[in-house]
Amino acid sequence: MADVSAIRSGIKTNIETLTGLIAVFDYVPDRLVAPSASVEFLDAEYHETSSAAGYTLFTFVVTILAARFDSEFGQQTLDGYISGSNSFPSCIDADPTLAGTASGSTAKTCRSYGMITVADSQFWGAQFDVEVIA
Repeated sequence: MADVSAIRSGIKTNIETLTGLIAVFDYVPDRLVAPSASVEFLDAEYHETSSAAGYTLFTFVVTILAARFDSEFGQQTLDGYISGSNSFPSCIDADPTLAGTASGSTAKTCRSYGMITVADSQFWGAQFDVEVIA
């Protein structure tokens, strides 16, 4: 059986390879700073087969906050996390097993690019959906 906490920790470990983030959280913290990233569990789909134990498809949401006020800097920073050698998809692709906690994973979608409100504060940020098979 897959361990959600271990998978979340594996995602965090992959994110820590990105340059430019001052903090990476494997849970959504009470207070955030920018630039940072946090990992949040979204859902799980259970798939059983008649001949084997099956697998579970997990979805996590990773929120990357780039800047609090400077819109040009925030957007330029986010652009680097969307594509290129320091992108969020590249850090997941570097170890899709998430330190051995999953059979595979992929950065599926980038969404919510723009101003994100966290605890009554606005940040330039983006959210990435990560699908994990375990």
